[in-house]
Amino acid sequence: MTAMIEIENAEKTFIMHLQGGVELPVVRGVSFQVKAGECVVLSGPSGAGKSSILKMMFGNYRCDGGRIGIAAQSVGIHQRALELAVAYARERVQFGVPIIRHQAIRFRIAEMATELAAARLLTWRAAIAASAADAAGAADSAGGPGAAGDHRGGDRPVPVAPVAGRLAAEAKLFASEAANRACQESLQIHGGNGFHDDYEISRLYRDVRVTTIYEGTSEMQRLVIARHLLSKS
Repeated sequence: MTAMIEIENAEKTFIMHLQGGVELPVVRGVSFQVKAGECVVLSGPSGAGKSSILKMMFGNYRCDGGRIGIAAQSVGIHQRALELAVAYARERVQFGVPIIRHQAIRFRIAEMATELAAARLLTWRAAIAASAADAAGAADSAGGPGAAGDHRGGDRPVPVAPVAGRLAAEAKLFASEAANRACQESLQIHGGNGFHDDYEISRLYRDVRVTTIYEGTSEMQRLVIARHLLSKS
């Protein structure tokens, strides 16, 4: 896509429009509007584009909300893919019995459910950490308890912002990739019917793919996680 970039008012609100019908409110701190084949509108302070993008890519805690938002979106898609798989497996009959009676189908559903639970907990943990980082940042600005961007556990200060960045990357990485696996498995359970637009799983299968791409690709999340871990050694 050939794009033209213009700087607009920093207070402009925005939505990212993507092919496949996905609409997503974009995270605080970086704002842009995308329409395939047309233009890209980027808003923010003049000259701050590079620093804003780098903060988004490398886990500055002020931009973690975007990754957590995609993780939450992925959990929702994953949940629906599981529900559709169970419902279809109950009604689809092969060899004289509903296919949910077959062990192979049950194994797929069990795996989907387990990964869904893990993705949801990772997302909750990241959201809690981001809230703590925001609170620490507010306290730092006010010069009150928790200043210097940390929460104190016992006698050791624990930096909050870097931890929040890593947890957001972990949640986004796992939840998005698990949702992609869930949609693939759900479509497989639907068989040929899964490709028909009459079946909801066909839309989920198209929509879920982008969750591993926007707000930082899966590869970028792995770099963020590794950077935080290696910085301690």
